[in-house]
Amino acid sequence: MPLIEPCILTGREHHELDLWHKEECYRFYVQQRRQNCSFMEVMNLWLLAPYCGECALSVPFTGNHPPHINPSNWEEDIALEVGHTVLERIKKELRVTTDFALLCKRCGRELKPWIDDKVYVVSYHLEEHYAIPLETPGRRRPSKRLRDQIFKLYDNRCFGCGSSRRLHIDHIVPQSKRG
Repeated sequence: MPLIEPCILTGREHHELDLWHKEECYRFYVQQRRQNCSFMEVMNLWLLAPYCGECALSVPFTGNHPPHINPSNWEEDIALEVGHTVLERIKKELRVTTDFALLCKRCGRELKPWIDDKVYVVSYHLEEHYAIPLETPGRRRPSKRLRDQIFKLYDNRCFGCGSSRRLHIDHIVPQSKRG
């Protein structure tokens, strides 16, 4: 029988994984903003995450409420709370493997409402959660690294007009007018 060793990430590997995850979420945000907003609009994007009962007690406005997904009617609850698409993905995973589980966003505990776990659905704001600054603290202009990253995320094109000539980072309201 083969020996399976657990994969324990080093601090550096964990940090690199966090950075990759943050960059992917930011890229998703930019993509959604391009598709759904003009350059003058701000997008309000919320993410949903499963929480176990213990972790939900630490989140304001969640701990005093009954769980969002109960074992007795988990299919209807998932469809109501997060949508039919997610329900279909879960059912598909359960057909493939019986070991499938949702993971608590906070502690990583496996949650299986189809067996006996109660699940809370917590929403959080994407920009606030990942705290991606658009300015370098203490400076009026972003650093070269941040500037290059912003250009890269927008495919070296102006968000407003789509031009790729003479790019610069600007403000919707000019700084001279307290923007």
